[in-house]
Amino acid sequence: MLGGVVAGAPLGAQELDAATETTLTPETMRWLPAGGGAEMAVLMGDPSQEAEFAYRLRLPDGFLSPPHIHPVDEHVTVLSGTLLVGWGEGLDEASMTVFPAGSYLHIPAGRAASMKASGATSVQVHGTGPFRTIPVGEGAGGG
Repeated sequence: MLGGVVAGAPLGAQELDAATETTLTPETMRWLPAGGGAEMAVLMGDPSQEAEFAYRLRLPDGFLSPPHIHPVDEHVTVLSGTLLVGWGEGLDEASMTVFPAGSYLHIPAGRAASMKASGATSVQVHGTGPFRTIPVGEGAGGG
């Protein structure tokens, strides 16, 4: 979804062992810049690896992620604020679907989408990597 995961490098990875339980409180999450004023905290795993991962994003009001795809399924839970999602390879903010806090989205691998935050918005993303963001038009080899 964001530039911090595009290159495959985990941002703020907690150096966690997936074989043991993971417990984090808001005070122990390590937030790092993820571009465009967004912040990211990896909660579990390494999104760039072939394994389960979970991370959170804090998006400022108006944050926009242009049309992009991911090579793996993306599971998104809106924790606070409102996430607007546009489906397809074009960017039409007027036709975006509104997902308020409490919403869940499953976005299949290869499904083009764009996202915008309405108000300060927090989301949690989980899935199985390797996860990366590929801007529409760059194809599977881009990003």
